[in-house]
Amino acid sequence: MKVISLKIPSIFSYEECLKFLGRNKNECLFSIEEGRVRRLFLFQETPVLVEFKLKKSTQLELRFLNIIPNEAQILAVSKYVEKWLNLKYDLNFFYKMAEKNNLLSSLVNKYYGLKLIGIPDFFEAICWAIIGQQINLIFAYTVKRNLVEKYGCRFQYKNKFYYSFPGLETILSISKQEFSSLKFSKQKTNYIQAIARDIFDQKIDEQELEKLDYETAKSKLLTIRGVGNWTADYILMKTFRHPQAFPIQDAGFQNALKKQLNLPTKPNLETILKHAKAWKGFEAYATFYLWRSLYD
Repeated sequence: MKVISLKIPSIFSYEECLKFLGRNKNECLFSIEEGRVRRLFLFQETPVLVEFKLKKSTQLELRFLNIIPNEAQILAVSKYVEKWLNLKYDLNFFYKMAEKNNLLSSLVNKYYGLKLIGIPDFFEAICWAIIGQQINLIFAYTVKRNLVEKYGCRFQYKNKFYYSFPGLETILSISKQEFSSLKFSKQKTNYIQAIARDIFDQKIDEQELEKLDYETAKSKLLTIRGVGNWTADYILMKTFRHPQAFPIQDAGFQNALKKQLNLPTKPNLETILKHAKAWKGFEAYATFYLWRSLYD
């Protein structure tokens, strides 16, 4: 077993991150047990099961459970976890703005040290965003589980199965009828397979998108069939980490704002924009902390 350590920032709450990660018991791509997070990675058909937990207060301890990894695998997993937990972002930037905002200051105090948990894998993120379009979150998790458990890599370790998200070629090989049996609509099936084909053919380039500023990247994403404003902003927030990404149409965000403002109904666009004016440049973090308030 190989063990490595990742340095964590001074403002970081592992407990809060676990609470957010564990918000839905139907999650199928990682598991949480007694403060340990396990996730399966796939490197050229080799399954690599990794577990991490808090070590003291300054480090995360990463354990490779089933193999002795090479340097490339160690680097890839370390980068993934850093991006997943947003370890390199300094929350002081967001907190300085939030402490002057009546709505956000209470959330920051309550969830102090919570990082913006992301989805580092671009294809997984865009598939998850499309799966979640116009359906409730409970059903979205069920649809994702159907896909992952049927077509993702499955690996058994100590009597438990772990899964990774299906790759491009796998997604392209699934028939329309099988997608339908997994509870995918015809439209979402077409979107996801077309995106998989364009990524495979390098018509959609993740590395290129990563280099772009927020507005340019959003414009590029909006040219993809099946990607609207909400989906584009969700991906820019969760994968490419643009702090100004703002999935303003998100039902969860609107419900959280309704709850925090004690409104009888969900806020209209005018009300949202009025409050969001003070969050300029930090809309993604404001949204994320509002999402967190739904899981108390």
